[in-house]
Amino acid sequence: VLTFDLTQSLISIANKNDKKLLVDPKGLDYSKYSGAYLLTPNKKEASEATKVSIKDNTTLTQAIQILKDQCNLEVSLITLSEQGVAIFDNELRIHPTVAREVFDVTGAGDTVLASLGFALSCKKSIDESVKFANLASGVVVGKIGSATATMNEIIEYESSLNKSNSDEHI
Repeated sequence: VLTFDLTQSLISIANKNDKKLLVDPKGLDYSKYSGAYLLTPNKKEASEATKVSIKDNTTLTQAIQILKDQCNLEVSLITLSEQGVAIFDNELRIHPTVAREVFDVTGAGDTVLASLGFALSCKKSIDESVKFANLASGVVVGKIGSATATMNEIIEYESSLNKSNSDEHI
């Protein structure tokens, strides 16, 4: 359904109306997403699309920069599963996930995309938005099956991360 002409038309309309278009890319040819605000491939998808085997920060930087340049993105982003999210605009930054018991990773990528869109629409910076997305996906992976995260759950989760328990230090 999302042909080259359709995706380029949608991206053009979004850009003309000063809207950020976020894409969870599929397939190996990302050219149809050129001009979007950002893409959210995972490490495996980014490796396949760029033909760069991502093994460390050097190859991660290489792949994320290729995506940014080839797709004419404002921000390049690669999700790194339990390691967090890598962002590249003018420099590489990795926002780590916070340790939590993982029950089911179903929907974690969709949660990242949706929560990024929400935070960016609230005029948050890309770094603030990625931190929010990490929190939201942290809530979702702590549930079984396809799940959602409410704002209260995200706030409660963030608050719980800032609490220290003496048992953790013994």
